[in-house]
Amino acid sequence: MTEAILTLGIFAVPILTVAVVEQRKVEKERMREEFEEIRRRDYLYGFRAGMGYQSTCDIEKARNGLKRDAQQVDKEWKRYAEMVGYFFKTRKT
Repeated sequence: MTEAILTLGIFAVPILTVAVVEQRKVEKERMREEFEEIRRRDYLYGFRAGMGYQSTCDIEKARNGLKRDAQQVDKEWKRYAEMVGYFFKTRKT
């Protein structure tokens, strides 16, 4: 009986030890892949958020450009009206 237990201990313990070590390796690899996937998703989320921010900035830039152009046109019209008004004032007299 003791020989059977001794034989079992000699063969089973190393096999179980190797199995535990292999299981830990597999678990570490799985965790590494999960963390890599999480990092990739975070990067993509940040990229999308950045693109959304850039899109918002582009829209605001376009709005500000339209306002500035409209103000410039208003100034030109005002200047033109003053010139024409001045021209008509001098011509009438």
